[in-house]
Amino acid sequence: MSTSNTAAKRSWARKRLMMVVPVVLIALAIGASVRNRGAGDAGVWNSVETFFVEEGPLTISLVESGTIKSREQIILKNELEGSTIILGLVPEGTKVKKGDVLVELDSSQLKDALLDQEITVQNAEAAFINARETLEVVKNQAQSFVDTAALLYTFSKEDLFKYEEGDFPMSLKQAEAAIKLAETDLTRAEDKLAGSKRLLAEDFLTSLELAGDERAEQKARLDVELSLGGLKLLNEYTHTRTLDELESQIIETNRALERETLKATADIVQAEAMLRAKESDYRRQVTKLDKLEDQLGKAVIYSPADGFVVYATSAGAGGRHRYDIQPLEEGVSVYERQELIYLPTAAALKAETGVKEGDLSRVKLGLP
Repeated sequence: MSTSNTAAKRSWARKRLMMVVPVVLIALAIGASVRNRGAGDAGVWNSVETFFVEEGPLTISLVESGTIKSREQIILKNELEGSTIILGLVPEGTKVKKGDVLVELDSSQLKDALLDQEITVQNAEAAFINARETLEVVKNQAQSFVDTAALLYTFSKEDLFKYEEGDFPMSLKQAEAAIKLAETDLTRAEDKLAGSKRLLAEDFLTSLELAGDERAEQKARLDVELSLGGLKLLNEYTHTRTLDELESQIIETNRALERETLKATADIVQAEAMLRAKESDYRRQVTKLDKLEDQLGKAVIYSPADGFVVYATSAGAGGRHRYDIQPLEEGVSVYERQELIYLPTAAALKAETGVKEGDLSRVKLGLP
């Protein structure tokens, strides 16, 4: 057992010796070569830059491309509703001054709409004025009708008062006077008839004259009966009916007054509602006209300040091009609120660069 272990160890030692000897020989050969070159080319070795290795912090740098941009810039957008076409465009990179025309947008439809809207506003204004005048007419008419109805109601009450305090007492007195007069005539006729009968008995009067006195007495008696009947008719029928008619007339005229008052109120309310509707429509049409005029004024974009023109489609975040938007040029259709032109100002600059997602953990605020 021990003899076998000894043999194995000797075999392992021979293998290691065979591996080390070539390495040592190579190292000696390199060293001799270096000494020979050093002896021959000492000047060359002395010119090589060398550094002393020392312990210290490890510097980690990231190199990324970026874009120098203005920190402040004016963004000009398309403020026309919907989409429109660019008719004129200042070349990119042009140095412009405040008030220069930068973009001219197609406004032909706006001009047509503006003309139509001006006509609509005129019609709406005419309707508004007509409604306002109609309201005044309705108020005057309503007041006139109400006043007339009130006057008739007043007259009906006065008629009742006049009848009760004037017409009826007078009619009553006339009827009573007629009775008294008829009774007087009857008494006179009766006395004359009695005298005629005595004269006829004494042959101082003819029977024909007596017959005339008898007819006069009958007529006087009939007049008394008629006068008494007239008084009874006045008290039991004419007076009651006239009172009912006059009181009914008061009620009817009062109802007519109420109807006219309600109708006047309704007519005025309707006219006022019509006026409000026409005024609201007029103001709405004026607002639409003002909006169209404002839109038309925005069809031409002027430079708000001095600067260099940069198309918004030429650069996006980090200086990358936006390929999803058609390049800005004449004839191109642009949509509402689309950014068209940037006007950088030279007051302050900034650098925009993109950092790879894998390097984000190595970047912090405050690093140089």
